[in-house]
Amino acid sequence: DLKRPRAFIAENVKGILTLGGGDIIKAIVDEFADNSYTVTYYLVNARDYGVSQDRQRVIIVGIRDDEPGVFALPAKCEPVTMRDALSSLPEPDPEDVCDASYSSRYMSRNRKRNWDQQSYTIPAMAKQVPLWPGSPDMHKISTDLWEFGEGLTRRLSYKEAAAIQTFPADMEFHGDLTSKYKQIGNAVPVKLAEKIAAQVKKVLENEE
Repeated sequence: DLKRPRAFIAENVKGILTLGGGDIIKAIVDEFADNSYTVTYYLVNARDYGVSQDRQRVIIVGIRDDEPGVFALPAKCEPVTMRDALSSLPEPDPEDVCDASYSSRYMSRNRKRNWDQQSYTIPAMAKQVPLWPGSPDMHKISTDLWEFGEGLTRRLSYKEAAAIQTFPADMEFHGDLTSKYKQIGNAVPVKLAEKIAAQVKKVLENEE
């Protein structure tokens, strides 16, 4: 009401679609509609937009009613693998890798994807970060219980996590290691944000 932007973009976890039996997302849309915005929302996977990561998120886009354009999702991209994302990175310094013990929660499911796949979601909690793709495969031994294979097993370093989140290679993160992982995991993947923003820009410039 105070700023009246021509458009806005919001992002949230996919659970917002079912929160309150779907009433929450409906209330969000209705609230903006009452303030003269046309709102659309989409469940997208970052892997479809140039990000080497399975990461489902809800994108909410609002366009002010006096704007003539209509928002549409960008075209999907060819998959980007972790090999693509990580091949230029050197072996990480040990202090750049979370070496906390692996909790029962961590060991309750597979945490390993291979070089030619996309990463599992990069979380904000350092201890829950997926394994480096060069680690041995994990093996399921019972319900909700996996074990590591033989060989060097480690989590992704924070710099590898940042690369998977498509941050620029020269991006600097400050704070302790836990904070760095948190900043990276909480972020919207850069390539996804860029592609959504470019589509909004087209609406505002009234381009097809």
